[in-house]
Amino acid sequence: MKTIPFIVILIVVFTACTSSNNRQKTEVKNTIIKEGIWRAALKIDAEKPELEIPFLLNINKMDKSIEVEIINAEENIVCKEVCFKNDSISIWIPVFDSEIRAIVSGDSLIGKWFNNAKGDYSMPFIAEHGVTQRFKNEIIDPTASVEGRWYVEFSPETVDSYPAIGEFTQENNLITGTFLTETGDYRYLEGLITGNQFMVSCFDGSHAFLFTANIADDMLLDGTFYSGKHWTEPWEAKKSDSLNIRDPYQLTFLKDGYDTFEFAFPDLNGDTVSIYDGHFKNKLIIVQIMGSWCPNCIDETFLLADIYDKYHEKGLEIVPIAFETADDMEKVRRNLNRLKEYTGAKYDFLYGGKADKAITSTKLPMLNKIISYPTTIFIDRKGKLRRVHTGFSGPGTGKHYTKYVDELHSFLKTLLNE
Repeated sequence: MKTIPFIVILIVVFTACTSSNNRQKTEVKNTIIKEGIWRAALKIDAEKPELEIPFLLNINKMDKSIEVEIINAEENIVCKEVCFKNDSISIWIPVFDSEIRAIVSGDSLIGKWFNNAKGDYSMPFIAEHGVTQRFKNEIIDPTASVEGRWYVEFSPETVDSYPAIGEFTQENNLITGTFLTETGDYRYLEGLITGNQFMVSCFDGSHAFLFTANIADDMLLDGTFYSGKHWTEPWEAKKSDSLNIRDPYQLTFLKDGYDTFEFAFPDLNGDTVSIYDGHFKNKLIIVQIMGSWCPNCIDETFLLADIYDKYHEKGLEIVPIAFETADDMEKVRRNLNRLKEYTGAKYDFLYGGKADKAITSTKLPMLNKIISYPTTIFIDRKGKLRRVHTGFSGPGTGKHYTKYVDELHSFLKTLLNE
């Protein structure tokens, strides 16, 4: 990817924002920032400056504004809400209640990433212009290849252990891929192998991930998974084409004693919407248990928005029930309306309550449990629950996502024709 070496000088009037809740018009003069690729990183531990979650930014000049792309492998997240005030830049991440605030100083950006959805949560942020190498480690020829499929255990040999499938491609030192778990994928991961060291990372505005491990023949050992500034978890993996995780259609189901799935929750205007409302009669219904803070839910919402456009006139209704991190209903409305605009969803969102799996399970007592956001329920025209899909493996999983989309279209056509 080429670095554009010139400087953008903006002498225009456009939106400059002091916070995600207070946006105002202001005149910006002589704000200077360089276009092109910036190597960015979030610092995990102040006492270990080398421990960081790296990613790339691409800053593009538009006619009267700036767009910033967050780059993870094949994923480009375009941030259009980019605001300047004096020598400061604020970058709002689409959908998520999340922003980067930094001081512009020549070839450097220095500031913090604020994940407002988690309350008082921030991580130190730095970026350097013109650096295209994601990890700063010395490049040494790989001792082995990680190309292919791996069976992974997170928190191995503990009560919290859970399985995953890792799938990676490798070109010389560079690697891309992801981990597929029973509740969803770990996004578009990108990184490198240097010697026997494995390292991949991603940042999407909601989650910041770093995975490290040592390669030993057909094993990945001494792995550590870093999520944000607090969470760390051990992991290990072995090459395998046969070992697998559980079927996502077998994890969530109706409890004994229940023969239907029911819902009744308020929409964003406060009006209660129930499955027994007249406009749902004789309709095929997809109920999506989700949250605007959840990247896998965003991936699924893009897919469902397309499916709604294709099948709504044939009798399909889609009902997202959002469980949110925000306590303020006005903030809930704002976050969900941003999600609707970003994904192009043309259907109404309902509010289920606080984003807590135990609370969600209590509010949906007919299901055995909720173990993942999203969880997606399919109800046929006669009101019968036909299947429940736990989690979501998005476009970052490649062929798995393509296979799921093809199977979903086939299944919906069958139900609509019944």
